[in-house]
Amino acid sequence: MRSHPIDLVSLVAGLLFTALAAGYIASSYYDVSLDPRLVLPLVLVVLGVAGLAGSVLAQRRSDRALAEHSEG
Repeated sequence: MRSHPIDLVSLVAGLLFTALAAGYIASSYYDVSLDPRLVLPLVLVVLGVAGLAGSVLAQRRSDRALAEHSEG
């Protein structure tokens, strides 16, 4: 079976939303509260960083493939 590259943005988004869900579940069982005013900015910052990292990695792969194609 042929492997495919990891989609970094999707991976980070899935992990982020899983962590948020776990945080809300934990806050309902324990005496801990999540400040809803911080959740949306946190989500946007993490997804933005993941998007930037994904685009940089995609550009590096593209440059590497172009260099290999032009050599051979």
